[in-house]
Amino acid sequence: MPAYRGITATVFLQLLLLAACGGHGVPSPGDGDASTAVPDVDGGSDGAASVCPDDLVPVNGTCVERREPHDLGPGWNEIKPGGDTLCVDGDEFAFYVRKGSVNKMVFFMQGGGACWDAATCLLPIYNRTVSPPGESGILDADNPDNPFRDWHVVYVPYCSADVSFGNVDQRYLVSTVHHRGFVNAEAVRHWVYDNLTAPEQAFVSGCSAGAVGVIMHGAYLAEAYKENTDIRASLVTDSFQGLMPDGFSGLHNWNFTDNVPPWLPQLKEPPFNMTRAILEGAPHYPNATIAHFNYANDAVQSSFYAAMGGNPLAASDLIAESMHTLAEQLPNYRYYVAPGSSHCVFERDEVFTTEVAGINLAQWLGRIAAGEDVPNVE
Repeated sequence: MPAYRGITATVFLQLLLLAACGGHGVPSPGDGDASTAVPDVDGGSDGAASVCPDDLVPVNGTCVERREPHDLGPGWNEIKPGGDTLCVDGDEFAFYVRKGSVNKMVFFMQGGGACWDAATCLLPIYNRTVSPPGESGILDADNPDNPFRDWHVVYVPYCSADVSFGNVDQRYLVSTVHHRGFVNAEAVRHWVYDNLTAPEQAFVSGCSAGAVGVIMHGAYLAEAYKENTDIRASLVTDSFQGLMPDGFSGLHNWNFTDNVPPWLPQLKEPPFNMTRAILEGAPHYPNATIAHFNYANDAVQSSFYAAMGGNPLAASDLIAESMHTLAEQLPNYRYYVAPGSSHCVFERDEVFTTEVAGINLAQWLGRIAAGEDVPNVE
C-alpha cells in the first residue's frame, strides 16, 4: 500500500509549519561521464550509429557489444549501486532486476508520495526506504494475460520523496532529507546501458510519483537508445498527470530543473510543468509513444495538488485538459481514462479487468509496447 493512500486534501491544508531552506547539491555520475558522450543541446546524438561496426550497437553515444542480463538468479535480484545513491533518511538504495526470456525490457519506476518542506516532510505520506516489487499486475511473470510476462524487468524503488528527480540534501528545520531520486534512478539507467544494450522494445512505466520519472528519465533512456532505430520505446504513466501549480516550492527544494536533459534547456525556464515538458520533449522521439493512464476523479492526485497550493476541485478538469491538449498537438501521444477515484493500477491485477468502451487496459498497453496504433480511450 503506497504511503500516501488515505491522505486527504484537508490534512494538507491544515498544515501551518513553515519550510526552512538551504540545500547541498549532490554530485552524480552524469550521462556525460568519461565512458559516454553527452548528446548535444539540439537533442541529437554524436552520430555513433553511422560508425558502429556490425557487431556493435550504439548506446548513449558509444558503440558497445550486444548484451542482455547475465549472472542473475531466478526471480527478483537485488542490486546495490552504492556511490552517491541514498534514501531520504540515509538508508541504502537498491534496485531489482528479473531476467526474462525475450530481449525486451520493462523499466518500472515505483510511486510513493513526496515531500518538499518542513511541514510535508513530517507527514507519513512518502516512502522512506526501499521496498521490493510484488508479483501482480504487469509484474506478474505467470499470468498469460500479461503482455510483459516474458520481458526483462528493471524495477526502480522510490525512497527519495522528490518524484525521482532531485539531487540535493535539504535541511528542513531540525532534519536533513536526502532528495537523491535523480541520482538513484540515474545509477539504474547506467546499469541498463551496460547490461541491456539493444532491447527490441523498451517499455518505461511507473505509478504516481514514479510517473514524473517515467517522463523525465524516459527522455534520457530514449536519447540513449535513439541511434538504434531497431529499438521501440514507449513511455506510459500510471495515475499522475504531473499537475504542479505555478510557484510550487518543491521544484526548487528538490533541485529539479538542474537535472532536465541538456538537449531541452528551455525546460529550465519557469514556469515548469509536465504538460510543457512533454510538448517540448516528445517531438525529439517521433517513433516513441508517450501515454497517460488516469482515473477520471483520482482522489490522490487531487489531494497532492491541494498540498502543493492548487485547488483540489479543479484537479480533475485540469488533468483532462492536459491530456486533450497533448493529444491535439502530438501525433505520438495517447491517453486512457477509467471511471472512478482510484489511484494506480498497473501493479494491480485490476489492470487485466479494466475495460472502457470495449477496450481492455492491459491489451491497450501491450499494443503500445508493440508499436501498434491505439485509440484514445475515455
